[in-house]
Amino acid sequence: AFVVCRCAALPLFPPPPLQRVLARIAVRGKKNKNMDKDYHRHMVELLRARNGRETYPFAPMVSGHYSLLLRESELKRHTDALESEVQQLRIRQQDVREQRAQEGLLGGTVQVASGRMSELEGELNKVREELTNSLKQNAANMRSMLQLTQQVKDKARECSKKAEEAAMLRLERDRAHNQIKVLKDVLSEKDSAFEHLQQEKHSIRKDYLVKEHELKKLKAEYNALLDRWLMMKNEEAEKLNTMNEMLDAINVKHVSGQNLERGREEIESARERLGDRASILDATFEGALLTASQIPEKPRRNFVGHGGEINSVDFNPSGSTFATASNDKYIKIWDSRTGSQNSVLSGSIQSVMNVRYSMSGEMILGASNDHATRIWGTSQCRIRHTLTGHIGKVYAAEFSGDGSKVVSGSHDRSLKIWDLSRGYCTKTIFCFSSCNDLALASESSMVCSGHYDGSVRLWDMNGECAHVFDRLHDKQITSVRKHPAGGMSILTSGRDDCLKIVDVRTHETVQRFSHPSYRSGINWQQVAFSPDGQYVAAGSADGGIYIWNTTSGDMERVLTKGHNKTTVTCVAWHPDGRQMVSCDRNGNIVLWE
Repeated sequence: AFVVCRCAALPLFPPPPLQRVLARIAVRGKKNKNMDKDYHRHMVELLRARNGRETYPFAPMVSGHYSLLLRESELKRHTDALESEVQQLRIRQQDVREQRAQEGLLGGTVQVASGRMSELEGELNKVREELTNSLKQNAANMRSMLQLTQQVKDKARECSKKAEEAAMLRLERDRAHNQIKVLKDVLSEKDSAFEHLQQEKHSIRKDYLVKEHELKKLKAEYNALLDRWLMMKNEEAEKLNTMNEMLDAINVKHVSGQNLERGREEIESARERLGDRASILDATFEGALLTASQIPEKPRRNFVGHGGEINSVDFNPSGSTFATASNDKYIKIWDSRTGSQNSVLSGSIQSVMNVRYSMSGEMILGASNDHATRIWGTSQCRIRHTLTGHIGKVYAAEFSGDGSKVVSGSHDRSLKIWDLSRGYCTKTIFCFSSCNDLALASESSMVCSGHYDGSVRLWDMNGECAHVFDRLHDKQITSVRKHPAGGMSILTSGRDDCLKIVDVRTHETVQRFSHPSYRSGINWQQVAFSPDGQYVAAGSADGGIYIWNTTSGDMERVLTKGHNKTTVTCVAWHPDGRQMVSCDRNGNIVLWE
């Protein structure tokens, strides 16, 4: 009976997780005020459906259990009534026995009471058996109910988890829907922008085609105008050359007509005075100039000479001074012994790329990027001539031996010969490649020009090309220097990191100089012969000065302590052969001894 009462006291179902789910949803609903009424209604319907699934299948079992409990209570009351009746009968039987024993009438009544009592005991046993079976059935039902209740709890937990997962998934779905809406808006904006860009692209494409067509027309017109201009320039140059030749012929005739007899008398008198000593004196003078050179060993002085890159350096014939040209638009003249500045030559509008003294030392020229070559007098440092006519940067210029003419080379692929007595161009030579440097060889009767295409061209003073050293270097020429003894050979350097000596008579390469560490640093790097022609010197991109022997082609020395690994742009040998000057890209000047 205790078991039945305890089982009956248990709840039919555990506290449903539905309440917890609803509580959580309520809390989330407070947190998320954007959840609408449809969502709550949908959740309530889902919970009712789940409650129906979890409750209705067990309704027959619950009703049967309830009927068994009622039957059990009725049997229990009936059993109690029978037991009380049996007890009363026993008490009555005992009283009757005692009474009959006293009266001696025990026989018949005792038999009747004993029969009735046996019948009641039989009924009591049956009721007890039924009660026992009912309790067993009730216990089995309770066990099955407990199992089913546990299963219901498990399913309820699973359902609650599923419900929570479903709620989370719905929230994620809502967030995803919101993101999709935002992305759709962005996509629509991008599509509209893309359509706008496509329209702009089509319009720009149309404009581009129109401009391209116009550009083709302009290029054709430009080429036609360029051809016409070149033809006109050639015609003008030819006319100018013809006029100059006519003027020269007229002047020669005029001078010869007046001074021919006097000149002959002077020549004869000089020959009578010198006799055979004239040729001996010339040879002695030339040999005196070619004194033995010595390789410098150490820097004597190092100082900053310009505020920009130094492009060129040159000594005057006596070696007392040297001049430097720089990107700072100035030419400066320095004392070669002390290194002090003597004077500054101004007037150039852009960088000065080349500087040269005349053989007399009375004039100095500067080739500039402003398309002009200027001539200064060294005594008063004033401009004597400004030679303009090139249409490109002037990279190189050189005096003739007597100082009466100047030859200039430009980026406009032309050379010009200038007469300083009249101050204008007497000859224009078109050389088909940008001229980086030039030199006058064979006693100023031949011009040697180095070009961007790696070739060296030889020209006579009439503008005729005598020979072309085609592709003498693999890259562009940076410097051209004539040999100090007669100028029958020239020294060239290129961006292919090598130097070459070429014989202008046989057109053969006499010597080639290179070194694994030597690197040409700039397009206008200038190299130098020693005064006796026994050595050549060139600055390198690593800040060193490399000196080779012209006879053996061997490397003699590398001077490395002057420029601190800054690219050396130009070098020049002192006329006495014992000193040297070098310049670099930072405007530094180093005197070597």
